Amino acid sequence: GANSDRVQAETDAKLEAVQSENESLKQVEAKLTRELDLAKEALVELRAACDLTRVADLERKAAQVDFLQVEAERLREKANGEARKRRALHNQLVDLQGNIRVYCRVRPVLEHERKSGQAGVVVDLEDEGEVALRQSHASRDQEDRFEFDQVFAPESSQAQVFEQVEPLALSALDGYNVCIFAYGQTGSGKTYTMDGSSADRGVTHRTFETLFSGIEERQKAGLATYTVELSVLEIYNETIRDLL
Repeated sequence: GANSDRVQAETDAKLEAVQSENESLKQVEAKLTRELDLAKEALVELRAACDLTRVADLERKAAQVDFLQVEAERLREKANGEARKRRALHNQLVDLQGNIRVYCRVRPVLEHERKSGQAGVVVDLEDEGEVALRQSHASRDQEDRFEFDQVFAPESSQAQVFEQVEPLALSALDGYNVCIFAYGQTGSGKTYTMDGSSADRGVTHRTFETLFSGIEERQKAGLATYTVELSVLEIYNETIRDLL
């Protein structure tokens, strides 16, 4: 009996302690729950405040974008207007220089000509637009003078020659009909002037580069659209051949 009472008393004491500890834990849990709810409410308020700030920031940026778009359109229109004026002045200058222009390019003496011992310079370039040709006859020496729009000396470069031709290529982009051709006897340098070499391109390649560069620039600016067509013809013995 005495032992049973003692065990019962210890059990009741432990149970009371556990119940007391459980009550304390419930109070702590309730406190943490309240703090968690307050934290959630604060987080919601913080997110709302952040969203308002973000919305205001986005609206401000959108307004800046709208302004920049309007300004860009204004500057684009201004640039297009200046480009039209420049093209008009360019074409007026081309017209003033003459619709038909004749250039003369004097090629240098070639190495095999020097070795032959028969080479001799018979041309004087006294003026950039004039060539003096000396010819020896049995009875007398004769000098003939010829005038051109431009005369290129033997040391002239491909770039210098194309510089005179480039305005015509640009006029083609504005709708003008343009024709560029080389004329001269065999061995006078026509192929070199028109085609050049892979390291130093001639008129043909440089013209294509100028045309396609101008087309790309104008189409990006919205000034015009272009369709390019190409035909390659050969005239041989008064017969026209389509090389394509």
